[in-house]
Amino acid sequence: MKKLFAGAAAAALALSMSTTAFAAAEPTEIPFDGEDDTTIANMTGEGVTAQIPVTATVSGASGAKEKVYALDIEWTGFAYTFEFDEISGEAPKAAVWDPEEHEYTANASQASKLSGTWAQDDTKGEESTISFLNHSNAKINVKAALDETLETFGFYFDEDTVNLESAEGIAKETEDGLNSGKLTMTAPATGTKGNTPPAVNGEVNIGTVTLTIKDADA
Repeated sequence: MKKLFAGAAAAALALSMSTTAFAAAEPTEIPFDGEDDTTIANMTGEGVTAQIPVTATVSGASGAKEKVYALDIEWTGFAYTFEFDEISGEAPKAAVWDPEEHEYTANASQASKLSGTWAQDDTKGEESTISFLNHSNAKINVKAALDETLETFGFYFDEDTVNLESAEGIAKETEDGLNSGKLTMTAPATGTKGNTPPAVNGEVNIGTVTLTIKDADA
């Protein structure tokens, strides 16, 4: 799943500026040897090309450089399976529906006995990772936080914070530069005595991961 976080600061540019343009004075060599038929044909036909980069030192603009924020966020593998252990040779009895809270709660008579095993969803085959690619002209800091339920179950991030460098000077096709990063969430191996999901079969929402995104230099 992928989302784009984007924002822009208002631009304010001066109407006048002074510039100085210059070209590099280093010698440029034409690739040539006596057996290079292509080069010979070009030299006597259309000619060969030599490119000279031209740069400018700009002054006279008003205001600081405006920042534009754009961040790709992609997450995979946030689906798990949990299999309850049997109690006295039988599967745990169904959880109880709470009509006031609109959720299932553990069967009170069995809550202290429930245990089971967490595993990555076999149908997904992916790590629980959140990947980031910063397209901003500013450094970005991202911090992940688990809600209380996920913490109770025993989920955790190996590292909960990632710092992403500005995209300035990085080719837009680059996917693994200093402007990229990821966070990985790990599931507990087992769940026992109060840190198991409700004993109800089927897919249920077991929690939420919240990302806080900010300018690293702010």
